[in-house]
Amino acid sequence: MGGKIYRDDNHPLTCDLPRLEQDLAAAANSGQYQVIIVEGLLTLWDEKIQDRLDLRLFVDCPPDERIVRRLKRNMTWGLSFDEIADVYLDLVRYRHNEYVEPTKWKADFIVNGSHFSPRALDMLALYIRSMI
Repeated sequence: MGGKIYRDDNHPLTCDLPRLEQDLAAAANSGQYQVIIVEGLLTLWDEKIQDRLDLRLFVDCPPDERIVRRLKRNMTWGLSFDEIADVYLDLVRYRHNEYVEPTKWKADFIVNGSHFSPRALDMLALYIRSMI
């Protein structure tokens, strides 16, 4: 990595995963909800959270598409191309490979994040309806 210091939002320690696990348990035990959706880059990283999920979904997308999406989003926040590229090249891609990519194999279902698939959506909806 470069010599710069970046805010690291792509590491499990930067997320309050124990709190997420507690909130998920509380919501599930409350009986108020038929469906609970938990979304995030590190959702499948934590085994306690994984074990509570009836269906584990991973939305996959090629690295070049991820960087283009990041550029578009972060440039609307006022960051320059160079700032975004530096963070991506020095930190984000490593964190993705270290913490996000390995969780793909913990998923029950991998969805193509580059192309909307009505069939995949229908399959997910059918599964959710069968669980309700």
